[in-house]
Amino acid sequence: MNNAFAYSLQVLLLVAIGSALPWLVRMRAPRARLLYWHLLLACCLLLPFAQPWKSPAANVVYEDGPIQRGVPVKLPARSSFPFETVLTGLYLAGLTLRLGWLVLGFARLRRYRDRAEFLRLESGAEVMISGEINSPVTFGVWRPVILLPPGFVKLEPTAQEAVMLHELFHIERRDWTFSITEEIIRAVFWFHPAIWWLLGQIQLTREEVVDRAVVEVTKSREQYLEALLAVAKAKLQPDLALAPLFLRKRHLARRVAALLKEVSMSNRRIAATLLTAFSIALIAARVAVWMFPLEASAQAPDTQMSMTVDAGGLKLMHGGVPKYPNLEGDVVVQVSLNDKGEVTDAQVISGAPELRKAALADALEWHFVQDGSLPPTLQATIKFRLGNGGPSNAMHMVPQLPPGVSSLTLDQLTFSGLSPEMQQRLQAALPVHEGDTLDNTALKRLHESMNAVDEHLAMRIRVLPNGTAGIDIGLNSGGGNVIPPPAPGEKRIRVGGNIQAAKLIDKATPSYPPLAKQARIQGTVRFNVLLAKDGRVQALELVSGHPLLVPSATEAVSRWVYQPTLLNGEPVEVQTIIDVNFTLSQ
Repeated sequence: MNNAFAYSLQVLLLVAIGSALPWLVRMRAPRARLLYWHLLLACCLLLPFAQPWKSPAANVVYEDGPIQRGVPVKLPARSSFPFETVLTGLYLAGLTLRLGWLVLGFARLRRYRDRAEFLRLESGAEVMISGEINSPVTFGVWRPVILLPPGFVKLEPTAQEAVMLHELFHIERRDWTFSITEEIIRAVFWFHPAIWWLLGQIQLTREEVVDRAVVEVTKSREQYLEALLAVAKAKLQPDLALAPLFLRKRHLARRVAALLKEVSMSNRRIAATLLTAFSIALIAARVAVWMFPLEASAQAPDTQMSMTVDAGGLKLMHGGVPKYPNLEGDVVVQVSLNDKGEVTDAQVISGAPELRKAALADALEWHFVQDGSLPPTLQATIKFRLGNGGPSNAMHMVPQLPPGVSSLTLDQLTFSGLSPEMQQRLQAALPVHEGDTLDNTALKRLHESMNAVDEHLAMRIRVLPNGTAGIDIGLNSGGGNVIPPPAPGEKRIRVGGNIQAAKLIDKATPSYPPLAKQARIQGTVRFNVLLAKDGRVQALELVSGHPLLVPSATEAVSRWVYQPTLLNGEPVEVQTIIDVNFTLSQ
């Protein structure tokens, strides 16, 4: 709705400036003005496709203060009156009425033609007399029809010739096709006065072009003016939307005034004025876009659950991430476990009906850590909260070797938080083992085979002091990657956020999540960040932040690159804090 309002203002400003340009550059020739009005209309229609859409970006702030665990923020209350729904309904109602009017116009033209009396053929067009019209009407492309009122036969022969030439010029120019297109545009923009004004100028100027063509052929301006006035004496009906009338009463004064003027413009003069006017119009369009920018809607991911599982103290290794409706609530489930900690059966004990299916689908994918003996059955509470999942997907990226390093020897392959059975499955499936040579292609194959075993696994790579590589594979928890302890012999320092910010050399700006914008959610996402020796983000630990804001912030920050930090001339790992602020304009 904001974009529709901004686009309407862009068109209004462009037409307001563009309407004065033909007068400023003295564009007197009707055919030059008609081309200019068409170009201006095309410019209005193409504005949304010919401009950069502004993406509201988050503000990144570095903090040196202590880490504080945040509390999830509830969604603000939405307005009870659905303004957007009402406005959308009004627009669709107006569009339907205008399109209905066009359909009635088609039916009315067909009725006039069927009831008309055939007069003769004129240059491939059927000329017919209709007692239901008071002004000549032309329509049709492949089978053009000219409908004439009964009073036509009473006109002077010279006036009849002028009227007939006028209608034949419309057929030759295929103006009926343009009329249909313009009326469809009018139906789409039925609410916009600037578009109505511009379409009116196009219709008037088109008639002036045909008037001048008739005068050039007949060499008699006075006779043509007499024909205009003779038709004007009749009591004209309301305009037929789909057919250019020989005369619209509101255009009579302008057309007569245009015919009385002696206008002469060379082709070179016409080209110069057109180029000048349209160039200024393009500048006006750029100003309109700058003043009223359209706001891009980033591709919204499917809404997923942000949940907490209370399983009576047992540690959940991983579970599914089902999609669920946009509501919050708690669901109690009872699950049966095998000796590996995997759920073999589950049933819902209580909870909202809308959440039960999602809870059951998730519980069937649970895998608990084997820490001592596991009970055969247990009850757990799943707490659903509105969100887009966690940052796990954003952090689930393929590690890369440091810049400038083409290969390393794998010296250490370790597993963290995995059961012996899972470790055995991984060792059998992984294509790389200790002693093998690693490059980025091998890391990609390793990442793919690891995900084939379990998509919830994550891999971290580090360069050891002896110049070899170490890889640790563990679970990618929903809260983000936990900062691992330094490897033996590795040096790591903690640097304040403001100091580290000065070393940022490659920054991806977070985009504002569409669902968060729609719900007017603002806030700060805080990360505890581990930077590798080469300055790349090695791990992110989510400290606090609203679930709707976390994925965008995580995806952006995980791609940042800093200058390496040196300690006594040697690069070291760095731990710092980054706050990403999401603020909506008022």
